[in-house]
Amino acid sequence: MYEDRVSELRPVFHPHSIAVVGATADVRKSGSRWILGLQAAGYRGALYPVSTHGGTIGGLDIRRSLDSIPGDVEHVIASVPAASVLQLLDECIRKHARVVMFFTAGFAETGSQQGAALERAMLEKARAAGLRIIGPNCIGSYCPAERIPLGPSSPGRLGMPGGTGFISQSGGIAAKLVENGIARRIHFSKGVSVGNSIDLDAADFLEYFGGDAGTNSVGLYLEGTRNGRRLFGALRDVCRVKPVVVWKGGRTAA
Repeated sequence: MYEDRVSELRPVFHPHSIAVVGATADVRKSGSRWILGLQAAGYRGALYPVSTHGGTIGGLDIRRSLDSIPGDVEHVIASVPAASVLQLLDECIRKHARVVMFFTAGFAETGSQQGAALERAMLEKARAAGLRIIGPNCIGSYCPAERIPLGPSSPGRLGMPGGTGFISQSGGIAAKLVENGIARRIHFSKGVSVGNSIDLDAADFLEYFGGDAGTNSVGLYLEGTRNGRRLFGALRDVCRVKPVVVWKGGRTAA
């Protein structure tokens, strides 16, 4: 039923190459910890740290721009200031990236008109080029079978691959799901933190999990949605083929 969605979102969970923009030689920086975490986890695809400062990290040369990477890049992780995101999107488009995940915060979640306007500009630019966005203000995707840990995790903690998929608006909740899931032997197929969801949202990933052969149940942590009718439609359809559990945050004053 969701074969097209599974094919479209393959680079989110099964990328052949990953570039981390904002990965400097300073191992304390979030982008650098992403590189070290992917290496520690044993990610098998091509891995490119990118920073205008250059240098090396984890034995890899740090490219000064996406443009300097030979060939195309499928999946881009962005840990850059909000003021740089539109320029980075232009580079992603030139590299024929399929998906870019923005760890970067400082957008509509701040309540500012400037942050909301920047989100609209990002979405307009990406949609014109067929580039998909995860986030901003999130920690992206997780796939134990592909050796992709969740977020900027230098130990590269993975757990065993299993059949449970999860979607979380909150990066903090997503990290706790993985931490507590591993401790309680809940084995995950894949997971994703979607943050502000200006492009790809919970409904998109729910449809993906509905068609993913490696996922037999789905859990969601949701705080809200930009399109309630579409989300309920996806829930109705996916629940016919797989169990789905939704935890709705924000139901009390606390």
